[in-house]
Amino acid sequence: MSRFWSSTRTADAAVEITGSRVSAAVLSVRGGRPAIESVAAERLPTGTVTPAFASLNIHDAAALTAALGSVTARLGARIRSVALVVPDAVARVSLVRFDQVPPRRDDLAQLVHWQVRKGVPFPADEARVSFVPGAGGGAGHEFLVAVARAGVVAEYEQACARAGLHAGIVDVASTAVLNLRLAGGPISGDWLLVHVREDASTVAVLRGGDVLFVRTRTADDQSSVDQSSVGDFVHQAVMYYQDRLEGAGFQSVYVAGSGSREWPIDIARRDIEERLNTPARLLEASSYVAVPSNLASLVDDPRDVLTTLAGMTLRAREQAAVA
Repeated sequence: MSRFWSSTRTADAAVEITGSRVSAAVLSVRGGRPAIESVAAERLPTGTVTPAFASLNIHDAAALTAALGSVTARLGARIRSVALVVPDAVARVSLVRFDQVPPRRDDLAQLVHWQVRKGVPFPADEARVSFVPGAGGGAGHEFLVAVARAGVVAEYEQACARAGLHAGIVDVASTAVLNLRLAGGPISGDWLLVHVREDASTVAVLRGGDVLFVRTRTADDQSSVDQSSVGDFVHQAVMYYQDRLEGAGFQSVYVAGSGSREWPIDIARRDIEERLNTPARLLEASSYVAVPSNLASLVDDPRDVLTTLAGMTLRAREQAAVA
C-alpha cells in the first residue's frame, strides 16, 4: 500500500498528529535491520485538535505548532521534511471498482475523482483524492481510494510548515499500521486488522498484500466508541467478508491502537479472539524494527505510538529506495 498524498519521496522523520498528542520518530538501519533511532511524543491540550472529515480540525494552531517544534527538536537530528500521519477520521478510504478502465493515467484519475466526489458532503472541487491499485494489481479494475477535504489536510500541512517542517508525505493512521505489517514480509492467506482508537476504529481485510475490504467508524458515526458498538462493527465486517467475499477464514488476526476508555486494547484483543474463535495478536513495532531500550521512559503508550510511526517510516524508506 502506498502513501495517499505525496509531493516528495524522502523524509527525515515520521510525525503523527492525533486528537491528543504529537509524536515523531527517526528510522535508521543497524546491522541490516531497521531501527528506531530516536522517538519523542507530547500530549496536546484538550481541544487543540478534533479529527473530522468535513469540518475544522485544528482549534489552537499555536499549541500544535509548539508541540511539533518541541517533539522534533528532541529527536537529535536536523528535521526538515516529514512523513505525516493524520487521524483516520480525516479521510474516507474505500475500494472502488470499474467495469472498464481508460488506458491513460490522467483519464483514470478523472474517473476515480468523479466517482468518489459524488458522495462527499462538500463541493467536489474541495476534495483531495488519491488512489492505488487494489486486488489484482489494477487488472481487475479495483482501486483503493482515499478522499479528504483539501482544506482539512492543508490544516495539518500548515501546522507542520509553521514549525519549520515540510509534510511531503501524508497518510492516515490505519494505513500506516497496515504498512508496518506489510513491510515485515509476505503474508499468506486472508488476514484481518482491527485498529482501535478513541476517535475512530478501522477494520481491514487483506488477502496477502491486497485489500479486500476496509471500513472506518468514527466518533461522529455513533454516540460513543464503546465496547458493544466497536465489537459489533467488527462482527459486521466479518459477516460481510464471509457472505459477500466468500471468505474461508483468517490465517492471521492483528489488533492495534490505543483502544478506547470503554474498550482498552488488551480487552479488545480478547473480545475479538472470542468472537472469531481465532487467535488474535497485538501488532507491535518491536516485531519488525529495533526499538530503544528506554522506550517506556520516552513516550506514553509506546506500542500505539510506534506502530504508526514505524509503519510510516518503513514504507517511506522502501519507496524511496525504489524511486
